[in-house]
Amino acid sequence: MKYNNSNLLINNIFQNKIVIFINFILIVYLIKISPSFFFTLEVDSLSYIEKSSSRFSLYPKMINFFGTESLNTLINFQIFIFSFSLVFLSFAIAKLRINNFLILIFQLLILINFLYTSFCKVVLTESIFFSSINFILGLILLLDQTNKKTLLFFLLGLALGSLIAIKPEGLVLLTGFLFHIILFEKSNTKEKIILFVGIAIMPLFENIFYYEVHQKRETVFKHVVKGKVFMIAGESGEKFMKLPYFSDSLKKKIISKSFKVQEELRQIDNFYIRSKFLVDYEVLAQTKIKNILPNSFTEFNDEIEKNYLSIYFNLIYLFPVDYLKLTLNHYFMVWHPGVKILLKNEINKIKSDISFYESIKTTSGNVRQDLIFEEKKILIIFSFLFFIYIIFSLYSLTKIFRREEIIGFISYLILLTQFHLIAVSLTNIGNFRYLLPNYSIIILSVVLLINLYLNKKNNT
Repeated sequence: MKYNNSNLLINNIFQNKIVIFINFILIVYLIKISPSFFFTLEVDSLSYIEKSSSRFSLYPKMINFFGTESLNTLINFQIFIFSFSLVFLSFAIAKLRINNFLILIFQLLILINFLYTSFCKVVLTESIFFSSINFILGLILLLDQTNKKTLLFFLLGLALGSLIAIKPEGLVLLTGFLFHIILFEKSNTKEKIILFVGIAIMPLFENIFYYEVHQKRETVFKHVVKGKVFMIAGESGEKFMKLPYFSDSLKKKIISKSFKVQEELRQIDNFYIRSKFLVDYEVLAQTKIKNILPNSFTEFNDEIEKNYLSIYFNLIYLFPVDYLKLTLNHYFMVWHPGVKILLKNEINKIKSDISFYESIKTTSGNVRQDLIFEEKKILIIFSFLFFIYIIFSLYSLTKIFRREEIIGFISYLILLTQFHLIAVSLTNIGNFRYLLPNYSIIILSVVLLINLYLNKKNNT
């Protein structure tokens, strides 16, 4: 990509070794003293510590390496790796001759998002996942700055491979990154081979570690399908009987339970609360379907275990409109965190009218509520940013193939985040946690866009 930036500082301070070291130490310190929205151990943490068969094995191996007796070592390692990835990405941005002030703004916007940096201090895969994304972005930027690409392609392959060795959704981002690398980055056959060898290494190790402990690979996607079945049953009503799985009596029970829940939600006037509860009930069906169908749980669970993939695709094929409505709700809620806290008073007024309310109270995780103040206007701001990003995404569709210009790369970054969020909304639920892997990508695209505007303005 071409980036003519003659009017800005060429000797960027973020390429200075001493500044890089000081910057790294400062970022580590700032993350360590920053508030955390989570406790060290969250709901999903134990599944990694106990090496659950439904989890990828790379992170549990890392936990085992540092030891479960003192998780502080693991937390410090996560902070160290994330800080290094942020400094590395800043260095790569500086190679584009971006204004020092804008790079500082980039780092500041990353570090003041305490929800984002909080994942460095919790036993979950997110921090390592975020760090991998930062390394990938930095390496892609550096590819255009050198002719000696062999080592960069290998390191890029390792970082890309780590995405799919850490989290299932990593496959979506891997696909998105490869789209750009293969189509827009100049490389020869040898470099492409090196890239794919690098990609294969981390998943290979993950596979070896997994089968050291387990005989058969399990997946959390089975639970996802449980939630989809329950929610679509109530939305589609009698049409749900067309699903060629489950007995007719069980399908009627599912329809009845789901319809009752959705009827209650239709009585809620507040759109944010209604949308959030739709997500929460799907999570409840994923994790505690036994509470909803106590007398039919075994039959329901056995059918899911045997045919979860076929059931999933049948839901999309037989009920496309209902599935789309569910997906759009998830996509919307990805952009709107903290609804239960920001609208706490309104929820307290209606909670007695909501089935299974006590069960869905904690479906969003154990966020420390003392760090969030109740202010419903914040959700309006989130909605505004959501619609702005939609507009930019539509604009980016017209610019993405301008491969020789920075606007093409910016457009690609914007559309990459949309690709990831749409895929997650289709195959999982709407949780702000799934937006956060895209956070550094979004901020990078904003900084590059501002710099492009300033550069054009100074050249006119």
